[in-house]
Amino acid sequence: MVTLAFAADATAQTADVASVFAAGSLRAALVEAGRKFEVARAGTSVRFTFGASGLLKDRLLAGETADVFASANMEHPEALSSAGKAGPSRRFARNAMCAPVRPGLEVTSVDVIVDDVHIEDTGPVGDDQARAADFVA
Repeated sequence: MVTLAFAADATAQTADVASVFAAGSLRAALVEAGRKFEVARAGTSVRFTFGASGLLKDRLLAGETADVFASANMEHPEALSSAGKAGPSRRFARNAMCAPVRPGLEVTSVDVIVDDVHIEDTGPVGDDQARAADFVA
């Protein structure tokens, strides 16, 4: 699950720069979206800071500013909202996670149990490829 939190103070950054703190796993998707945003809003650039969601949340709580915070979970943006550092959080995407294993290692979705996560077994994907289980939150 990926969530967004918007800055409580809309004037946190200059009008021509949109500052985004985001989970590192979102880099490829958000950089592409940022380029499209810049094209659609001539004169505006997007500045990204990628890292672990919890560490980025801590930086925002400590006083750094961003216009948008894209987190890997709801807990971090909700903490920012509770502290008055961000507006309400909105889920905007879900991650599909997998657990690839080395070829020859027999692993099923039963072997990869995670609390409160639904696991879909995708079955074997080929003799020379690893098996994977898709996790759907």
